[in-house]
Amino acid sequence: RADEAQYRLLFEASPLPTWIVDEATGRFLVVNDAALAQYGYSRDEFRALTIEAIRLPQESGRMKDEFRAQANTPFVLAGAWHHRRKDGSVFAVELRAARITLNGAPAMLGFMLDADREAAAATLALRDRQLAESG
Repeated sequence: RADEAQYRLLFEASPLPTWIVDEATGRFLVVNDAALAQYGYSRDEFRALTIEAIRLPQESGRMKDEFRAQANTPFVLAGAWHHRRKDGSVFAVELRAARITLNGAPAMLGFMLDADREAAAATLALRDRQLAESG
């Protein structure tokens, strides 16, 4: 019980949008607060969606192919994708996922980095270094 509470706290407190998806249906089972903030859905709205709702249709087949190709690996490095927020805006993400078992059923634990934000932060850090070196 204590371990479960500790893991739940780590999941919820993660600054990265994180979720658990039913592997068979793609339905969101659990999402953290960072995912709610990034995507704009309420917790109940997220739970009514499948992973397909946040993917671009043209990337859906590619994602399924990658997961099938890596069917026997516990950690799936899913790579660069584009996701859609509730408001329809699209942004680049770096997605990582791991196969887990939740309540006896196969599931995927996924987390993502906003690639646009990461690129902007890297650009700012580079500019700061260049300014520091020139001054």
